[in-house]
Amino acid sequence: MAIQSPSTDCGTCATTNQLSKQGIAIDLIAFGAGQKNIMDKNQNKQTRLSDPEEKVRAKAYLLLGLEKQMVIRVLLAALGNQHTFHHLQIEVTVFNFKYTTIRETNAAMLKVALVRLLSGEH
Repeated sequence: MAIQSPSTDCGTCATTNQLSKQGIAIDLIAFGAGQKNIMDKNQNKQTRLSDPEEKVRAKAYLLLGLEKQMVIRVLLAALGNQHTFHHLQIEVTVFNFKYTTIRETNAAMLKVALVRLLSGEH
């Protein structure tokens, strides 16, 4: 399984085949059914190998991943965890609002109690 280059480009054909084998070995790429498509696993994007421009683009991304070591994996939390986190943020906001309200009420009540105590009212 390798990206097949045109037969007129035999010098780079071997290099391209080696690159694609390395990409498969470290799980950067995979080939689709019948080797008509190549899947860039980092971008989760399929490229048609029948289109010369897309083939060049696939090779460029593969080179970035292999030679320049620019493989960037973006980790996303599962959707359920994202929803849980969102609900926790809402709960914290509500709690902070309640706490602020209670704190302000207690501060006002303390002032009234101190005024009564110091003025001699019981």
